[in-house]
Amino acid sequence: MYMLLAIDHAAADARSSAAAMMPQLLPMNAEQQLLQLASGCGLLLFGELHGTREVPALVGGLLPKLRELGYGSLALEAPRDQRDAILQWADGMASHPPPFYARPSRDGRGSLDMLELIRTARALGLDLLCFDQSPDQPARSWSARDQWMARNLLEAWSAGPGGQRVLGICGSLHARLAPEQGVGRFLRKAVSGGQQLWPSLAGWVRQLQPTLAIGSVDVRFATGEFFNMGVRTIYARPGSRSEAWIRNAAPAYSLELWLPRATVATFLTTPA
Repeated sequence: MYMLLAIDHAAADARSSAAAMMPQLLPMNAEQQLLQLASGCGLLLFGELHGTREVPALVGGLLPKLRELGYGSLALEAPRDQRDAILQWADGMASHPPPFYARPSRDGRGSLDMLELIRTARALGLDLLCFDQSPDQPARSWSARDQWMARNLLEAWSAGPGGQRVLGICGSLHARLAPEQGVGRFLRKAVSGGQQLWPSLAGWVRQLQPTLAIGSVDVRFATGEFFNMGVRTIYARPGSRSEAWIRNAAPAYSLELWLPRATVATFLTTPA
């Protein structure tokens, strides 16, 4: 189950938790494939199931090596209008994080684990980009929201130092490089309530910046639990492996990374 922390102790708890953040370890061959992909990209996206501890830990463990490859910014699916407040908290200038994390929504994005990752990134000298739409950016469809996210990401990126690569985390559907074919496409369409699922964030970025090299990693789990509109279970499939493994997932993703188990993210207050 998810952890419940008192708001008046939020900053101290988050700092303590950030200092103790344990990286998600990968087999050498899987890490090498990820770093090889990263070395050829200007933008590297990790598509996640929201509400796990493993994805922030995975990215946190890779950050030092990605920093050496020229990645200078961490981009998150958080509202763009909360970036300054997040940075004030992460840099120790505010005692509490902004509402996106202090009063998280039920989709699992506003977790303490992501706050830990932000502190790790800041300690390594990375900038923070927040690319989700703000209240002044209405969208009537799933793909329209993704267009706002793509524009926000590119605008924030262009405002920073030139020549730096960007590492991003978003929901896995947003990270697709191409529309999926076959049964999977119809299943995801049903889950989304029949909304138009293409172009995605990555698809819009590719349209807006055709020369930008984009890498996309779909992070999946063999079993475990995650938080999205409540605690959800991933049931183990026959033949599931006990360690992480990776494979090609073209054309929708550059790579598909399987982690053995998901655990539920922690939150500063009960998501509502």
